[in-house]
Amino acid sequence: MDEIKPKIILDDIIAINKKVLTYKVDPSQKGYFILMASKIYQEVIKIFGREAVISKEFRRYLEVFRQPKYFNADLINQFITRINYLSTILSELSLTKEVIPLSHRSQIPTTKNVFIIHGHDEPNTLKLYILLRDEFRLNPIKISSKPGQSRSIIDKFEVDASTCSFAFAIYSRDDEVVKSQEQYLQARPNVFFESGWFTGRLGKDRLLILLQNGTKIHSDFDGISRIQYDNDINDKFIQIRDELLAANMITV
Repeated sequence: MDEIKPKIILDDIIAINKKVLTYKVDPSQKGYFILMASKIYQEVIKIFGREAVISKEFRRYLEVFRQPKYFNADLINQFITRINYLSTILSELSLTKEVIPLSHRSQIPTTKNVFIIHGHDEPNTLKLYILLRDEFRLNPIKISSKPGQSRSIIDKFEVDASTCSFAFAIYSRDDEVVKSQEQYLQARPNVFFESGWFTGRLGKDRLLILLQNGTKIHSDFDGISRIQYDNDINDKFIQIRDELLAANMITV
């Protein structure tokens, strides 16, 4: 079948890239990954077309690899995760002969990286960061704590978020909204956007909402696990631990 050939090529690339990852990433390897990204992109557009979401994603990798300041181990790990995901799709295609929709969740990265989505509640954001790092031995990531490297906010978010296997969203009383005769407090717009991104990326079971009492949340996020807190997230240690256990992020 025609679909099998690209899968064989991709399996070879996966094996080579995994071997490369055992060595320290250095600028001399940049050309290799540009070549690999180019090969994959050409194979993908043959199958899905240039306008498919997954085609655009690998085109973006090709563009990013051409910029030395973005070339690092995290980006390579993310790249390999996406190749594995693509290989799974192609394998399904070769078995079913049907077109597989690309809107289902992405392959979950096998990392201990946990993303913290937050607004203006910096004290509790820091408490959660320390809790995840020191008590649960995870690797928390929050945008404000990492250098921008001249990247746009959305690029910075996507590169860092794509390496994470779980996410917390802190919905705090940041913005006052006055709407006709209704008045309420809600989280910052970025919190809603990033929550939606992770829901689509990892699924509802890998996003945990920490909802500050008195904060309104849209019904779109019904069905996502949430823990309500008042002033101190540390008070919810046991509930947070149980959610991480359920997601296999930690063990007893």
